[in-house]
Amino acid sequence: MPDQTAESLRTLGRSWGWILFFGIVTFLLGLLVVADPGGTVEFVAIVIGLQFVVAGIFRLVASLTHEGEGHRIWWILLGIVSIALGAFLLRHLNFTISLLPVIVGIFWIIQGVMEFFGALENREMAARGWTMFMGVVGLIAGIVVISWPIKSITVLAWVLGIWMVVYGLMAIFGAFEVKKAAARA
Repeated sequence: MPDQTAESLRTLGRSWGWILFFGIVTFLLGLLVVADPGGTVEFVAIVIGLQFVVAGIFRLVASLTHEGEGHRIWWILLGIVSIALGAFLLRHLNFTISLLPVIVGIFWIIQGVMEFFGALENREMAARGWTMFMGVVGLIAGIVVISWPIKSITVLAWVLGIWMVVYGLMAIFGAFEVKKAAARA
């Protein structure tokens, strides 16, 4: 293993706990949504806002702690936009509720494309296949939500909840893969 690749893996491995934290938070929020999809519309809007804030913090921390990673500026911008959008959505819940399918769809498309091409470009990435798979899943889910806006917030809550559970589990497993890869490096 070249020295630069090994050092990149060790650097990434030092922040595996952030990946694990993000996965656990996403998984738990997803479980909450799936457990009570018929709950208030505001609950779903709050979960969406919180998810954007948590995802943004995760992206910022990851982009600033992974030395030598390509496209760092794009991940920083995605993190900042995600935090700002999450704060806006939490502040204006009625607006969030009315635009929920479009907001979720656009974000899933952007994140899915970035994850897929980020993993495609980085052949040494731990759990690369899973990252590419989740990128495709996010892209398809975003296209479906935008193409056929879901009139029932309950259905969107189920879709969102299941997606968050799966995405959270993938992040949790990915964190341990990153930790193992870093230990081998």
